[in-house]
Amino acid sequence: MWSPAKAGDNVTGRLSAPENGPFGEQHTILTDDGHGHDSVTVLPHLAALKDLSRVPLGATVRITYKGDKVSAAGNTYKAFTIEVAA
Repeated sequence: MWSPAKAGDNVTGRLSAPENGPFGEQHTILTDDGHGHDSVTVLPHLAALKDLSRVPLGATVRITYKGDKVSAAGNTYKAFTIEVAA
């Protein structure tokens, strides 16, 4: 499970088909393990990552943690950006 520690942490890989997890749809990406093999990285189940459902399977994505933010209602949430390679 990818667990970003600080703002700027990111993970890059190919988006694979979501699996059913304990909290619903669980997204995974395939990342290079540095030895030419794919490893599966499970992404945290966060509302901010629901936008991944709009990304075509197999697309290369970079997900960057932007840090904890505070909403207008005063709630703290984890902010991410999702970039898709062209």
